[in-house]
Amino acid sequence: MKIRNQGRFPEGRSFEGSADEAAQTRDDAFLDAVTAGTADPGDPLAGALIAWRSTLDTPAPGARRTVPRGRSLATIIAAALGGLVVLGGGLTAAAADAGPTSPLWSITRVVYPERADSRSAELAAQRLLDEAKTAYAERRLSDAADLLRQAEAYLPRVTDDAARDRLTGEITDLRHALS
Repeated sequence: MKIRNQGRFPEGRSFEGSADEAAQTRDDAFLDAVTAGTADPGDPLAGALIAWRSTLDTPAPGARRTVPRGRSLATIIAAALGGLVVLGGGLTAAAADAGPTSPLWSITRVVYPERADSRSAELAAQRLLDEAKTAYAERRLSDAADLLRQAEAYLPRVTDDAARDRLTGEITDLRHALS
């Protein structure tokens, strides 16, 4: 049997050829027997070392290692559901300010129906107001007045105060220009 530390010790002394070499060889054989599980269990030191060895997490060298089991199905499902909740919460928060041209608009219409109606009314009023300004610039005054009335009809559905005030101001300015 080969001496594990090749006969060299921390102090740099060699025990080769000495009486200590025989003791070391005997100790190595004893420890190899404990590790292999072939030591005499009646020996108090061997019994204590075997009991201690069995409490270790790592298996003995040469022992069959068990393959760790994968995550349980419940853990995988819980992780997937947690991810969906986070994703859903993020999409819902992002959809709060989405407009009709946004890919999140369908979520906005479902989660925030009042806000979606308000935003749709605001955009419709703005489009009609822009058309009325174009008609005014082209001197189609009756078309401009009719478009202004249509734009004004959307104002009660606009719940955003700043947007409603802005649209009201633009409608009032164009109405004064038409008078």
